[in-house]
Amino acid sequence: MANMPQQYLDAFFSGDGDLRVLTACPFCNTSYTVRAARVLAQKDDAHVVHIECRNCGGSIVALILAGNLGAQSVGVVTDLTRDEVARFSGAAPVNVDDVLGLHHQLTRDLAPAAFLSVSTS
Repeated sequence: MANMPQQYLDAFFSGDGDLRVLTACPFCNTSYTVRAARVLAQKDDAHVVHIECRNCGGSIVALILAGNLGAQSVGVVTDLTRDEVARFSGAAPVNVDDVLGLHHQLTRDLAPAAFLSVSTS
């Protein structure tokens, strides 16, 4: 976990003090270890980290901001692997035209008319 100060990693994963953000898997409650986390991207003091549970395989992606006044994080549960997160993080953002194009394809080409109608019975 190069370039991230060790004191921030230790605090995030130990559960000591007020930092208890990344201590356990949200699926099975197994404790995380520092070795479970991989830094996927970094810019200045911001790090994108992927953490996979050694017990159930559940994953989270977290943004950790480490600064002089401490560290902050926000995480999301994901079914993406480390490689998928890295691959998609470099992709262009989805825009309105992408969404409309997919909707058009689904309603015109792929979805049967009966599937699209909503039944109230």
